Amino acid sequence: MRKLKLFILNMLQNSSFRQKLMFTYVLIIIFPFAIFTAFLASSTAKTVETNMKSLVSQIHNQGLTYVNNIFTTAKYASGDILLNSTIINFFMKPGTLVSDQITMYNKLSTELGQMEKKGSIRRIRLFVDDSYVFASEKKNFFPVSEAIQRGWLDKEYNKPLSRWTSDKYTDVKIMYHSREIETISYISYLPDLERLDKCIGVISVDILKEDIVNTLRKFANITGGVKIYITDSKGNFICGTDVSIPENHFAAGMDSHGKWLEKEFMGEESFVMTAPVELTDWSLLTVLPKQSIAKSGYKQLTALLILAAIVTLVIMFIALLASRINSKRIKRLNEYAARVQKGYIFPTNENFGSDEIGQLCDAFNSTILRVSELIQMQRSNYEKIKDAELKIMKSELEVLQIQIDPHFLYNTLSMINWTAAKYGCTEVEQQILLLSNYYKSCLSSGKMMISIQDESEIISTYIKLQNLRTDAVINFECDIDAISQYKIPKLTLQPLVEN
Repeated sequence: MRKLKLFILNMLQNSSFRQKLMFTYVLIIIFPFAIFTAFLASSTAKTVETNMKSLVSQIHNQGLTYVNNIFTTAKYASGDILLNSTIINFFMKPGTLVSDQITMYNKLSTELGQMEKKGSIRRIRLFVDDSYVFASEKKNFFPVSEAIQRGWLDKEYNKPLSRWTSDKYTDVKIMYHSREIETISYISYLPDLERLDKCIGVISVDILKEDIVNTLRKFANITGGVKIYITDSKGNFICGTDVSIPENHFAAGMDSHGKWLEKEFMGEESFVMTAPVELTDWSLLTVLPKQSIAKSGYKQLTALLILAAIVTLVIMFIALLASRINSKRIKRLNEYAARVQKGYIFPTNENFGSDEIGQLCDAFNSTILRVSELIQMQRSNYEKIKDAELKIMKSELEVLQIQIDPHFLYNTLSMINWTAAKYGCTEVEQQILLLSNYYKSCLSSGKMMISIQDESEIISTYIKLQNLRTDAVINFECDIDAISQYKIPKLTLQPLVEN
């Protein structure tokens, strides 16, 4: 860990400013973004499942509403016929004249044609007694014996309960194509008003399975992999978006009450939702395979990763551009600093902006101006110091000359003193000795500040010389013990004594 830390620090220290900026941008922007993307990707599967369930629930409800509407329309159409007393009374009298039968046929054909225009009703069929001349018309009217063959009615005409059934027949409108169509039919019975447990005919209101399947497929295709089926009360397949369904594959009478149930459907783990179809004992069943959710999640995850890659590239481009702009200004500032180091001490006029780098450039220019001022001051001071040094040298020479003159004076006085002693001139000898001591004390080896003690000796020597001239009329007393070592300018007190 320590080696890694040292390696990173060494790499950062030896890298350029631009590389450091790029590394900082990557660390501050891309790294958190990558963590957020990873977290978002991890929660995508659950989100996709929730969204898919919600969407398919809406599809299920739309499909159920559609099926309820068309089944209700079919049942109400059958009820309209049963409530028509004219129709019931007509079929209660099989021996009606042919002319009356034709008249009723025309009337019924018109009414049934108008009913067929309602909703998704494909055809309304009336199975009536074989004695009617229009019983074999094969469009809206069929012989009741055919209903018996289909098992909808027994030979005794016992009236069963109305029911829904799956049926197929050849459409006479396109017979030359020999097309067999499949229908979902609501079967009801024309009652025998004289014997309520008997019936006089069968009503079949047909809905084309193909129309139902196509509509359900439109709903299912909103999202891939969804399957919608209609099953009867025993769990038998009636119709649906997928026709390759084994028999008795559905659970009978299952109602999930609007909730998703996890079940295995045709060997595949799936979510299943069922609901009863109104006015029937059938059910609408919607299947959402888990594999479809996984595929949708994979697509969304792929889209998310592509978006993350695009955003990353954009961020990298912006970071590269920003680092280039900032590093370029730092590089220019570094070039100016190098020029200053070589002696080119002038501020730069380039505009570096008003951010931190611009402020750094302003500080750099201020420093250069201050350094330039200091150099000018140094040059000026150097000239002044040089002049002062010349003056000092001149003064030292003058002092040296002054020191040479007293030596000549001392030597001369000493020679006169020896001459006076040689010839016995005691008074002259004494005067010359005092004068020599006086000058020696006054000069003080060139010192400007002397002690009060030395100053008092100069005054004492001066008074002795004066007493030689005035026959010792001057008395001199000096009490300076307390201040004798203090320094004063030379010959400060003598003028007082002279005056």
